[in-house]
Amino acid sequence: MRFRPCIDLHAGTVKQIVGSTLGDDPSKLRTNFESTRSAAEFANMYRRDNLVGGHVIMLGPGNEDAALSALAAYPGGLQVGGGVTGASARKYLDAGASHVIVTSWVFVDGKLSRERLAELVGAVGRERIVLDLSCRKHPDDPCGPYHVVMDKWQRFTDCTVTRELLAELAASCDEFLVHGVDVEGKGCGIEDELVRQLGEWSPLPVTYAGGCRDLEDIERVRELGGGRVDVTIGSALDIFGGALPYADVVQWDKREVIRSMMEVAPRMLRGMRAPRRRPFRWLMAAALSSAAVDGTRRSPPTSGRSPAQAGGGANGLVAGATNAFAAASALFRGPDLSGGASAAHAAPCAPHGALAIREAGPADVNAMQRINEAVLPENYSRQFYMQQLADWPGLQLVACAPDLADPDDLAARQAGADGAHLGPVIGYCLGKMEGSRRGHITSIAVLPEHRNRGCATAIMREVTAQMRGRYGAAAVTLNVRKSNVAALHVYTDKLGYATDAIYTRYYQDGEDALHLVLTLEHEDGGTDGDEVETRAEAA
Repeated sequence: MRFRPCIDLHAGTVKQIVGSTLGDDPSKLRTNFESTRSAAEFANMYRRDNLVGGHVIMLGPGNEDAALSALAAYPGGLQVGGGVTGASARKYLDAGASHVIVTSWVFVDGKLSRERLAELVGAVGRERIVLDLSCRKHPDDPCGPYHVVMDKWQRFTDCTVTRELLAELAASCDEFLVHGVDVEGKGCGIEDELVRQLGEWSPLPVTYAGGCRDLEDIERVRELGGGRVDVTIGSALDIFGGALPYADVVQWDKREVIRSMMEVAPRMLRGMRAPRRRPFRWLMAAALSSAAVDGTRRSPPTSGRSPAQAGGGANGLVAGATNAFAAASALFRGPDLSGGASAAHAAPCAPHGALAIREAGPADVNAMQRINEAVLPENYSRQFYMQQLADWPGLQLVACAPDLADPDDLAARQAGADGAHLGPVIGYCLGKMEGSRRGHITSIAVLPEHRNRGCATAIMREVTAQMRGRYGAAAVTLNVRKSNVAALHVYTDKLGYATDAIYTRYYQDGEDALHLVLTLEHEDGGTDGDEVETRAEAA
């Protein structure tokens, strides 16, 4: 669970408005707060505090310039919505939005238009789409289901929030954003029933907004949503005129990062030799305790500086936790972290010797980030890699070159089985699951000087085996640039993928993507035709 920040724009300025008062009659509009700070200033603050996945919402006309300035200030860190259509979506993505948020445009006369939704997916790809399913109870049926609303939340659609609707729409988007319209902007507490339903029913990441007043409400979202529902807070924050300190919420979010790492640590310990378990946990506990003490000794953030800039309190604790996790992973990782297939094994790659493919840990993030930036135009923050490690153990893999190992590198030596030298990281693959049978390859890259030694093929086979054996994936798909002939050769000729569709102007530079699918075989030799939507770039 994470905190998602927001920038709501009305008439070109940052405002907090009671959502249910939006409409064609300006006299009925109720404004809680209007800021003198620009949208770009808020975006810069969120960037400094490492808050990702926030949304910029344009409430009516006259907001595009402000929205574009926010996207330019925090490229890749914000989603944008409000009047977005199939024709305009690409413009906002090219301007720096990570996703476009769409509601009204995919409804025609109050009915869901699957044709428009397919058009949008074809234009930008499902992984760049967030569907806004903001909803409210119908006044004629206050005990009934939540109805999705459109046109500034004033018009009911034919869709109700159900498990079946979320499952259907999950094939056409990357996330859901859901405002509890009846409580949004009122500071009266969250919609308990709605949060519980989202936590139980959504197969994708989902963000809830509406009614959060304090940290207790945030914790209630965590409890009711089972830790699977992110939360947005607007009017209650002191930066928007409320009583809840923004700095407290930032620190809460940082503690969530630590909690995620601590939750995944036991899963990473699976398969380790017993004598190494106690030192790993001891090192984690000692470093976290030290970081906590150090954080409390630091002076409070100076006025005008964010907690992340000041480096104290929770930020120091995050740094300590990250360093502890990295050190423990490097020094005490055993030969098998996956609980299934070996995550540290040698694969023959003549004529260049052997590869070692193993599960990645926090100590590998710097190397993965360097490879990504050297090879791909689509880049990710350090926080993104850490979240991938925490959420999907076994699906974040690195390829190492033992023939290039430094014998004086203690961490590299102890990362391998029986003290073997695994060598430097030369490639990586990031994966995740969506729903019970849906795998997702987020990114794969290999350093150019280490291509043609079978690295991409080996690491793709390993992550596919992990998706199938550990998570029960039925199929895997990926998207690749039409011009990337080398990657297409690997995916189709060596790994058995087949072209399923073409996504026009999928990438930020306007190039089309080929949508490839690989159906996995069961142990009995049969297959499952369930499709899995994923995106990857060539190795």
